[in-house]
Amino acid sequence: MATSSRERPISLLGRLLIAAAVWCSCAVTLAAIVLVGLFSRHLEREADAELRDHVVELVSLARVERDGALRLAGRLPGARYQRPFSGWGWQIRRGSQVLAQSPSLGPLAPQTPLLAAPLGEVGLFEGSGGRVLRGLSRSVAPPLSAERLTFSVVRPQDDIDLAVGQYRQSVIIALGVLGVGLVATVLAAFWIGLRPLRALSLQIAEMRAGADPVARAWPREIAPIADELEALRQHTEKTVLRARSLAADLAHAVKTPLSVIRQQVGALTPDQGHAIRRQTDRIAMSLERHLGRRGAGSVPYARIAVRPCVEDLVFALSHTGTEKPIAVEVDVPEDAVFLGDEADLYEIIGNPLNNAGTWAKTQVRIGARVAEQRLELLIEDDGPGIPEVERSAILERGTRLDEATPGDGLGLAILHDLADFYGGHVVLTESAVGGLAVKISLPGDTGAA
Repeated sequence: MATSSRERPISLLGRLLIAAAVWCSCAVTLAAIVLVGLFSRHLEREADAELRDHVVELVSLARVERDGALRLAGRLPGARYQRPFSGWGWQIRRGSQVLAQSPSLGPLAPQTPLLAAPLGEVGLFEGSGGRVLRGLSRSVAPPLSAERLTFSVVRPQDDIDLAVGQYRQSVIIALGVLGVGLVATVLAAFWIGLRPLRALSLQIAEMRAGADPVARAWPREIAPIADELEALRQHTEKTVLRARSLAADLAHAVKTPLSVIRQQVGALTPDQGHAIRRQTDRIAMSLERHLGRRGAGSVPYARIAVRPCVEDLVFALSHTGTEKPIAVEVDVPEDAVFLGDEADLYEIIGNPLNNAGTWAKTQVRIGARVAEQRLELLIEDDGPGIPEVERSAILERGTRLDEATPGDGLGLAILHDLADFYGGHVVLTESAVGGLAVKISLPGDTGAA
């Protein structure tokens, strides 16, 4: 039974693409985390080094007079220490008394807030207004002074965070484009790598359609599969030809005794010879169809026009010697095509058509249409039909519902087997004219034969 589209597993290309996408996503994400982390630590190290240098420079500028007053030999360079509320600043204090500070922190006053920068190591703290600052404090005795003063230098942390954020955005965009490019490259590589498999699939489809495979050089990984398929094709072809030869030999072996029987029937009375003559005609017609398999050549699949086959079978049905006046209505388009063996098509149509001719009262219909690359056949009669509960049983070999009627019970069973072989199916329903309707679905197309 064919696997439905919902149950069908993911294709090889899909699996490889998913694996490549997952791998690239993980690699790009990890690379982004590492790069942003390295850049952030680099900025922090640079900021910490600058703060330490400024503390040393500030200490070198400080002088304590004999009266205890603090004098500065200069100022720390840069407008950022001069601009108010810039977040950059320095402060010198004795205990809790602020002796001097940068203009960015405002003028000195009795209640000037202290910069609570960590002592000894650079760290983060919350400044006035809730702004996060990065700073460093050191307790140092200025030159020519035995008194230790606290020197603090700070800078805004949001400058670093802003730079890291902009860098992170740039990295994500760049690595995202790189990741998409990698996935596209992998997809192209897989697509090219799997092309031989697609070519092999097309070659198998051509073989099924009856075309001779074109010899080509396959990649090393595909060559063993292609060789095995070619060997299987040749073996199947030989098996089919041998089976046809055996069938032809058997048909020829029966044909001569059958001819003798038909000659001897002529010596009987009309009533005695009628039944024998009818059955010998049926045997002869069946033998002719089986002998026709030899003409199919070595190609087991071909594109066979349906209408000529139907016309041949209808002609044979009208010359079976039956006494019933049966009208056969044919509605088969010229472009209806069967993909398979011609002899099998004769069996597929001939068996239900003969069955319809046997049971029909006055009318038999045979129609065909092509829809969605499928050949749909419908054979109806106005006979007694088959009860619904017995329709599935009649498709089994040897099952007969009326032992009084001549036949071996194999017609519809053979039809069922052949349809199943070609990936089709048979449905028995009630005919629109009152008897049995045989619906057959087979592979086909709309091309001209």
